[in-house]
Amino acid sequence: MPVVNGMDLLGEVKATFPRTEFIMITGYASVKSAVEAMHRGAVSYLTKPLTSTQIVAHAEKALERRILALENSRLIFELTSANDALQNKLSELSHLNDLLRQTQADLVRAERLAAVGEVVVSINHGINNSVAGIQAAARFLRALGGLAPDAMDAVKRVEGECREIDSILGRLRTLRDPAVVDYADGVRMIGIEQEDLN
Repeated sequence: MPVVNGMDLLGEVKATFPRTEFIMITGYASVKSAVEAMHRGAVSYLTKPLTSTQIVAHAEKALERRILALENSRLIFELTSANDALQNKLSELSHLNDLLRQTQADLVRAERLAAVGEVVVSINHGINNSVAGIQAAARFLRALGGLAPDAMDAVKRVEGECREIDSILGRLRTLRDPAVVDYADGVRMIGIEQEDLN
């Protein structure tokens, strides 16, 4: 070729269109040029004279190679897409696993609060009965009259302590009442945040 030689043309074609299958045909074959042509990406290196059968066979080989390269690219694309989808699913599963752990922790806390609520009811009932008895005794002593000032102060102090115990019992009773939290779409759930006893 007068302007550019075959090796230069091969380099330009492969640089611009790297997936192009290139068949080098020469009238001046050498081992060195054959190695260079294959190194630069030629699929075949043929010497003249050629038969049409040889040309067709090498063209079919180049076409087969191109089809395999396209199939390989398609499979890599599908594998990459499947891998991305798998990564997304793994991320979703990890998120769902975190939600499940949180839900389990919330259920354990809810069960503990329910158990505390039952204990509170039982304690409340027992203390309430005792406090009611103490208050009745204090009212009886006050109604008797004629108590010494120190005794009357003691009765007043007992009544004050009973009121304080009643106040504490009132706060304990609220532990049994679940706090309701409003969520989206009108969903209402029991809140299981820790209660403040102060």
